[in-house]
This record gives sequence, structure tokens and C-alpha cells, in this order.
Amino acid sequence: MKFFIDTANLEQIQEANDLGILDGVTTNPSLMAKEGITGQQNILNHYKKICDIVDGDVSAEVVSTDFDGMMKEAKELVKIHDNIIVKVPMIKEGVKAIKAMKNEGIETNCTLVFSAGQAILAAKAGAKYVSPFIGRIDDVTWDGTELIEQICHIYDMHEFETEVLAASIRNPLHIVKCAEIGADVTGTAPAIIGVCESENRRVLEDLVNQEPLLKKDYGIIQFDSPDRRGIDVALLYQKRLFTPTHYKAYPLVIYDNNDTSKRIYTRDQLLVSGMLDGEKISVIVNHWPSRSGGEERSRPKRIKAAELNKHIIDSLFNEDPYAKIITMGDLNDDP
Repeated sequence: MKFFIDTANLEQIQEANDLGILDGVTTNPSLMAKEGITGQQNILNHYKKICDIVDGDVSAEVVSTDFDGMMKEAKELVKIHDNIIVKVPMIKEGVKAIKAMKNEGIETNCTLVFSAGQAILAAKAGAKYVSPFIGRIDDVTWDGTELIEQICHIYDMHEFETEVLAASIRNPLHIVKCAEIGADVTGTAPAIIGVCESENRRVLEDLVNQEPLLKKDYGIIQFDSPDRRGIDVALLYQKRLFTPTHYKAYPLVIYDNNDTSKRIYTRDQLLVSGMLDGEKISVIVNHWPSRSGGEERSRPKRIKAAELNKHIIDSLFNEDPYAKIITMGDLNDDP
């Protein structure tokens, strides 16, 4: 097991290194900006200062999202020091770049990994490290350490040499769990909570004003849906961690036996976009029609729900091909 520190602060890096247990550093342009380091040459010089402190791998992130741009940046970054590992985002062009860098002898750290499938792609492409963001996964009410366990199992079974760098560590328990699971490298309450069955806003207000949620200062996004049972979907979010920028309720319009005079009123699908850890994400909260009346009778209703969900997702990708989208809730099916 290795310990990396995720910062661009030289004093913090020196302090961690002086403990004698530091194995490397990860950083990114946002952390550089936080330290007042701007401008390409200043950033390159700062990476050199970090490498002079630490006798271990230093991940330096590319900012381009196209293949040629990432390759060009990578070749500049590795000139800084032998310890530089090029950090590449888990996107289509990023996977291509990781493979090309591997062929040119450039070692990489594939970042922004949120699933085992993405981790497999990174390993197949030849990444030295893969960085699952377990803290951010916890923020959306899934245990990020379970993903670490899944990736480690897959890597062991298929003898991938890629090391697992557990990123977005939020508390000491994350470190202990990763150590128990076997993560090679180690970086709260959920930032967002999808609510798929609520009677009204008052219920949610009562909920967030209960201990221990009260101290987390959760905001509420909820629309009254036309559901015949009076059920709504909603999103709760920690105001200090997530900033909503846009939200909209998409009505699910379905009819009984395709008779347009007999609309079945059900839950809307709620889209919320905003900033989480300095990155834009979009969340869709769902509660699809149930299996009431039997599988054969109810299935077309859920197909309509899936089509609406895909329409929302496609519209987000049309705006931004690299959009980060989470769809969550009670689907009453395996879509």
C-alpha cells in the first residue's frame, strides 16, 4: 500500500514527506490555481519544485480533452522530471491517449473513474494507475469502497498490472477500508440524496431539520408532480458541497392502452445540474411506473419512462459531449 498526497501546496508536501511515509503526489490545475499558480510556465516550474521534494511519482494532469492536445501536453510534462506521471481523464479520447502514451513509454494515471467498466478500459489501455473517486461516489449514496473492492478483484483475476489509487478520500475510515480491500494507493454525509417517494415539500423540510441532517444544511429541489397518489421525486443537497445551476421537472406522459383520453398520471423525472467539487454534474431522479397489473401490462409504461430518461441524457450530451450524468432512483425494472 502506498500513500499519496493530493495538493499543490509545497509546505504540505514537505510536511508529509518529512514523516517518511509519502510515496507520491497527485495534483491538478484546480489545486494549482488554489495556490495562486497560473500560467503554463509557472505550472511547469511548480511541478519541478514538487518533484524536487518527493522521491516518488508525481501526477501532473493534462487540461486538453482532445487526443492531439493531450499528447502534446504529455510530452511537455514528462520533460520536467523522470517522476512525472501524466494524469489523463477517463473519456474516449483519454483512453486513446493512454494507449498511445503507453506505446511511447509515457506512464499515466487515469482519473475521474466511477465504475469498474471504466477501470477495465484504463487497464487495457495500459495506465500505470487508475483513480476511482470514492468520496464522490459516497456523495451519491453508494459506497465507494465497494467499487475499489470490485476493481481490485477484477485486476487480480485478470492479472492487470495497473495499480488502484483510491482518490477523493474523505475520512480515515476510507483509508482503513481501502487497506483492508487491497487498494494500492490511498484521498461524510452524502453531498446529494435522490428522494424517489415523497408526499410533498413539507415532508422533506421536516426530514432535513432532524438531527443529524440539520447540521449538514441540506437544500431541497422538488416539484409537485401530477402523480395520482400524490408522490413526488426530489433532490436533497449539501449547500456547501453542491451548487445547483439549473433544474427542471420532465413530465412522463403515458396513456392507458394508448387511449389519449385516458392519461395515467405518474411521477415526473427531475433533472438537476450544478457544481460539485468544481465540476459540473447532472443528476436525474426517477421513480418509474410500478409492476402493478403484472409484468406484461406494466412494461410499456416503464419503456416510456426509459425513453424519457434517454431523451434527457441525450439532450445533456448534445450540450456537452463529456457531460457527467448520474441517473438514480427507483426504476422498478432493469433497464
